[in-house]
Amino acid sequence: MRDMAPTYGVLHRALHWTTAILIVGLLPVGWYMVDLDFDDWKLTVYTLHESFGVIVFTLTGVRLVWRLLHPVEPEASLSPVERAMSRAAHLAMYTLMIAIPLTGWIGTSAFGFPVQWMFLFTIPSPVAKDDALGRLVLDAHGWLALGFAALVALHLAGVAYHAVFKKDRVLDRMLRGTS
Repeated sequence: MRDMAPTYGVLHRALHWTTAILIVGLLPVGWYMVDLDFDDWKLTVYTLHESFGVIVFTLTGVRLVWRLLHPVEPEASLSPVERAMSRAAHLAMYTLMIAIPLTGWIGTSAFGFPVQWMFLFTIPSPVAKDDALGRLVLDAHGWLALGFAALVALHLAGVAYHAVFKKDRVLDRMLRGTS
């Protein structure tokens, strides 16, 4: 078995917090933009939402590779149940950080709107125009985002539990990299 670091390094923490900030912005913008009238503002908001979604997807890939290459020891104070819950929550969050951008890309493309990245270039559409598919996939996109918001709330509740009640180093490991 590979040696594990006792805590999260600078890149682990930078990727975590950058992704977290982007997702916290993407979720409400996603819910806001669907009710906009079809005009230039809506197209601008969609393009920015899609662009930052592509960034989250890319950072998630980097995070997964970095996590595999540089594993971190589990927090020593976690019980076996807490470790299992932590693993399950992280697996679900990583799965959704991949599935949500993919469903956004597929759904948008199916409606005949290719994804533009920061108004600079167009990402090729993975599917042909198919409005029924677009509606189905974008509905799934919205539900997955709602599930992700619930997971974020659960994650934050876990952080609060560790910081306030257990008073262990779980939060410090991600804030300052201390073990």
